[in-house]
Amino acid sequence: MKTKFFISLISLLLLAACNPAQKPETAQMPKGNMVAIALDISGSISQSAKNDQTAFLCAQLKKELTDSASTEIYTSRIFKGQSMNNLKKIVFAPELAVVENPDDEQNESDKMLTEVNRKQQIAAVKKKVIKNVLAELFTPAEKAQRSSILEYLPLLAELRKNTPDKPMVAYILSDMVECSDNYRNMIAKAPQSDSEAVAFAKQDLGRLRVDYFLKKDALHDVKILVLLPPASGSQQLISPFLQTYWHEVFSGLGAVDFHIIR
Repeated sequence: MKTKFFISLISLLLLAACNPAQKPETAQMPKGNMVAIALDISGSISQSAKNDQTAFLCAQLKKELTDSASTEIYTSRIFKGQSMNNLKKIVFAPELAVVENPDDEQNESDKMLTEVNRKQQIAAVKKKVIKNVLAELFTPAEKAQRSSILEYLPLLAELRKNTPDKPMVAYILSDMVECSDNYRNMIAKAPQSDSEAVAFAKQDLGRLRVDYFLKKDALHDVKILVLLPPASGSQQLISPFLQTYWHEVFSGLGAVDFHIIR
């Protein structure tokens, strides 16, 4: 009997070793998003544009900051000699604002109240994040002499390189009139045709790739959205050739979308 008992015991131990208990899967937040926001602080952008830019960003960020995924926001101002140190990171993490989940003993009204409290907390966090983003961009109200938009693109490329799989959208608040010492001065000579705009873009892309070791897909899957300042009076703002130039630049770096909002 003892022999049979030990044999049965050993059999059970071997069976347990061959079929280890599986750990329960834990719920995870969906993969987060990434938003980059660049503000042109050159003298060509008037202070009157601030209200429009602020309202635009508030509306866009309310769309970008969802309750179901975290969002990393990187703010920067466009000027000469930019580096990764000029980027300011702000994180929206809705999972940190979640109220304790309702248990089975709660009735339906208690569960609804808990969900309402959760949404209120997330809304408060979202409002604070948007306020911090605007503060980073618009205070202090410094000015730069040049719009070095091309020199901002390597920063975007570095962000994309560090997090290649996250959905990413880049907002650029600028008149998009490149005027830098190192690259192109479009105030002195803007493209006068689509073919000239394409030629300018290819020349500048070639220099950017050499200077910053950028690959052709440096901005892969990045969506670019540009907000033009209102009532600047510049003919170049509505120039279709300027749009062609930037479309060629962004697509040449792998961006999937490029839109200009007037």
